[in-house]
Amino acid sequence: MSKADEGQTAGSLIGLEFQPNYATHRRQFSVAIMSPIENVGRTANQNRRTSVISDTRTPPLMVSNLEATPMAGPQEILTERLRLRPPTETDAERIFARYGQDEIVCRYMSWTPHRSIDDTRAFLRRIVDDNAVGRSMGFLIFSRQTSELLGSVGGSIDKHRMQFGYCLARDSWGHGFATEAARAFIAAAWEIPTLLRIQAFCDVENQASAHVLEKLGLVREGILRRYLVLPNLGEAPRDVYCFAKVRESPLSAQRKLANSIQPLAV
Repeated sequence: MSKADEGQTAGSLIGLEFQPNYATHRRQFSVAIMSPIENVGRTANQNRRTSVISDTRTPPLMVSNLEATPMAGPQEILTERLRLRPPTETDAERIFARYGQDEIVCRYMSWTPHRSIDDTRAFLRRIVDDNAVGRSMGFLIFSRQTSELLGSVGGSIDKHRMQFGYCLARDSWGHGFATEAARAFIAAAWEIPTLLRIQAFCDVENQASAHVLEKLGLVREGILRRYLVLPNLGEAPRDVYCFAKVRESPLSAQRKLANSIQPLAV
């Protein structure tokens, strides 16, 4: 992916909370993605209580500790270049220094730059608290090679749907990290059996992020006119793209299969 493709991913999506129509609290999940495995599909190791998820667009995921809470996720995600884990309050200084106070990073976000480390600590306390009650799923993104904090990815859950977003420090733009992290995140999110829809909002001027969402396989369902106020861009509600991916019902899948079958020539 070129720098043009990912140049704005740090401020790409509309936060990690549902907007007023879909208001909910946050919760953090954790996941683990292992290196590619030859057999495609899904297997389970009952002794270790793990399951392997294969995604043709990303290395298979090793998801562990799913039994911790009714909607709990595993503790880590490993992709080829990235390590994802849930945040803790001890991450405040790194988040503030890397991107929390950066006005350019926050340009398209639904939150304003943190004015002090205390803002970041308060933000993390809310995430940790909501993580304990299981209302969202989120991770910090680290380089596996250097262990440097690169950004974050996560989403809030409201019944059958999730609204997600991501954020990258400026020096992490243009390397494909957003696509790699979000792809792994979405694959792990689909392990929640009640989840039927994953969606994201993207400002219409943020074409770089729109391209990333398309690469993730989300469908641009349309434009929501004068829909969201992005505080870093003014007080007027802005137009946003609505991207989504849905889990097909068994009946819908059967119909697609039936329609794809060609009758044999007699």
